Amino acid sequence: MTRCVHCGSVQNRLLPEMRVDLLSNELIADGTITRLRGQEVEIMAVLLEAFPNTASRPAIDILAPGRAVNGNSVSRPALDVHICRIRRAIEGGRFVIVTERGMGFRLESASDS
Repeated sequence: MTRCVHCGSVQNRLLPEMRVDLLSNELIADGTITRLRGQEVEIMAVLLEAFPNTASRPAIDILAPGRAVNGNSVSRPALDVHICRIRRAIEGGRFVIVTERGMGFRLESASDS
């Protein structure tokens, strides 16, 4: 995993065809640019950093600081809404977000799901 402090780009060496640009709020996958909201791009960066493993809800709370409101985590339903929006944004692409019940979320190839 690589997180560049200069350009705000997050990329996982195991998934070179995908990267997240935290400065422009963009997900770049297979040359296609998808604009995400600030909180959603942070969550996507956490999923990409965790790939191929599952990112737990607590890890997303800690690693996606844009989600915090007055130092408190956003509610579980709010995270689910953000995940749903990201799923819609990447729909039809080569990757999907899988829910690991009781664990968290995992990014994987659409052909694996």
